[in-house]
Amino acid sequence: MLGVTNTKYALRQHLSQIGFLVDQPPQVVERELARHMGPERYARFQQIRAAALRDGEEGQNRAYDFMQDLREANLLRCLSPDVTLDTSYHLYEKALPLLTPGKRLIELACWTGGLSSFVAHNHPDCTVVGVDRARHIVELNRVHYRLPNLGFVPWDYRTDKPGGLEPADVLLCGLGTNNDCPPGTYSPRDPLTVRDSAGYRREKEEGSRYFAHWRQAARDGAVLLTVLRVFTFARFLAFIDAAQEAGWSPLFEHLQLVQCPGNKESIPSLRLAARPSQPVSEDVALSHWASTWMRNQHVAFSGDPGLAMYRALGHKQVLAEREGRTNLGYAARQELGICGAIGYLFSQDARPGYELVLMSVAQAEARRQEFARPPQQQTPGAFTVYSQ
Repeated sequence: MLGVTNTKYALRQHLSQIGFLVDQPPQVVERELARHMGPERYARFQQIRAAALRDGEEGQNRAYDFMQDLREANLLRCLSPDVTLDTSYHLYEKALPLLTPGKRLIELACWTGGLSSFVAHNHPDCTVVGVDRARHIVELNRVHYRLPNLGFVPWDYRTDKPGGLEPADVLLCGLGTNNDCPPGTYSPRDPLTVRDSAGYRREKEEGSRYFAHWRQAARDGAVLLTVLRVFTFARFLAFIDAAQEAGWSPLFEHLQLVQCPGNKESIPSLRLAARPSQPVSEDVALSHWASTWMRNQHVAFSGDPGLAMYRALGHKQVLAEREGRTNLGYAARQELGICGAIGYLFSQDARPGYELVLMSVAQAEARRQEFARPPQQQTPGAFTVYSQ
């Protein structure tokens, strides 16, 4: 088994060996794709790709089905090489502690088997199966790879699991869902009831197909690791609800963003366990979602909006308090605390003036150490702590 310190480099090398151009800009990949296809096929591919922007998922599937060999299929993925590498590395790193001898892993939407073959090569005591709806690519994978613990099965997982596909202990899915929602399906008039919107219902119906069939491919207690383009809270909530109804339990403590700097994307990563769980409220789901997006930044509200947001936080757990003066000399106090999965710092002074800063729980815990220091050792700023 590989050491974690060199895993990303090893994965990059592995993808290069099976035909990925992981170190080339998209323009170079595009030229190589045109050269490999030839003028006539490349012109036809351009037409299909343009139509895919209009036709959504079905149009994208036509572009995937147009690939006639593994070289073309790999080049298609290399148009966004950082996304492929960063999401694959993230999934492997999270799966690594679970890949003990005898475990069975399924990669959903495996495409040309880059991640599947990497896992199988480095974990010969595990059984790895890659599945994809593109039957032709699956057949090419079967011919290309010769690892005894690696297999491939055609499966459009919007339909029931094939009878010959045995349930697994670990399931991986990188970007393997549709990510389109028609405009106008969310009403901006009632932000407190996302579940009442037509857009939520549509996306939950779509997500239910995925999670119900993925549950068929999971043993009880199995873990599903995903990196999905669920960029909005409404889509996140729809997928969480669909997953829970299908028998998956969301593990919110593992919710995070996968950074793909080359593509300027931060893609959410969800972790679920194959076991029942109680439905969550919109507020609880939103607190986890907002905390994840704020993990590397602060969100601040000043004046009366700051007071209003502070009052709206609901049940608050106060971590620390301190009193002092602002840099204008007004008596002031600060309260540091946690509300659900969000940390906060609330300041008020004698003008009266208010400021609320929202942050992650980890950031709030770190700030508590600052509050515990003697006044002379605290960081100078707009707020001066009273001397005791």
